[in-house]
Formats: sequence, C-alpha cells, structure tokens
Amino acid sequence: LHHLLDVGHIAQSFIGPTAPPRFRKILADALGVDPNDIVNWLPLFIGLHDIGKLSPTFQALVDSERERLAARGFAFTPSDKLHHTLVGALFADKEWPTFDERAMPAFKRILRDVIAGHHGRFVGAAEFTEKHLMQAPVWQLLREQACRTLQPLLAPGMPESLPEPPNA
Repeated sequence: LHHLLDVGHIAQSFIGPTAPPRFRKILADALGVDPNDIVNWLPLFIGLHDIGKLSPTFQALVDSERERLAARGFAFTPSDKLHHTLVGALFADKEWPTFDERAMPAFKRILRDVIAGHHGRFVGAAEFTEKHLMQAPVWQLLREQACRTLQPLLAPGMPESLPEPPNA
C-alpha cells in the first residue's frame, strides 16, 4: 500500500499544477482529456500499477512475510502462482467496482494493459479467463480496500465518468 501511495504521489508531482505544463498536455492529448483535469484521477491509475502485489504469490516471496500472514490466517495454496502484473490487470478488468462505474470501457482496457505490461511482458486475452477464479476472495477484498483508501488521496476530484480516449 505504501508503494502504491508513493508512486501516486510522484505522479501528482509530475502532472500537478506546479509541474511544467508540457508533460501534462502530452498525456492529456494522448488520453483525449482536459490537461487540467488529469491530476484529479491519473495519479490513482498510476499508483495502482502494482495493486497485484496484494496477492498470495507476491506476499509469499519473502518467507518471513509468508509466515507472518499465515499466522494471521491467510492461506497459501499451490494454485497461487499468478504474477503480480496479471493479478493487477485482473483487478482492473474484473474487480475494481468504482472503475466499472466511472470509466469508459476503453480506459478500463488501457489500465488493464498498462498494469499487465509494466514489466515488459504483455498479457494475452486467454490469461484473463479462468485464472481470475483462482484468487482467494480475501485478496480481492484487500485490493478493493486498498483502492478505496488510495482514491481520496490520489484522485480526490475523480470525475463521474471519463471520456472515450481517441483511437480506442
């Protein structure tokens, strides 16, 4: 959660009112939105790039963390082998309810694909099917709670809806 918040705050500084307007304009033009509005929601999307780290696969990478979570009742099963980029992309595609309500389908696909590919490996459509069902519900709830925690901090002025991006 702290990493997501840190990255979102860095994004706020790069595109906020005190930053040079050129970068904000380039991003806004690419997304087909008002350059003055992207600071109200884009830092959240950027911060969520690693939301998939709230998953058993990632949390089990460090033995002490796995033991700490197991002692608190978290289960780790052999099927928990999804890379955090895929888990994050699945979150954007299927789990994030606020995003479903506010964003156009094209923005949802953009966020999903950016999260899925932020380590240089893009995820095919076939990977978005049955693998989603392998995640224990508690991890989905943790991701949703993280998003609800981050949204007022990183997207305080998130609009009711986003326009359809150009060439969507």
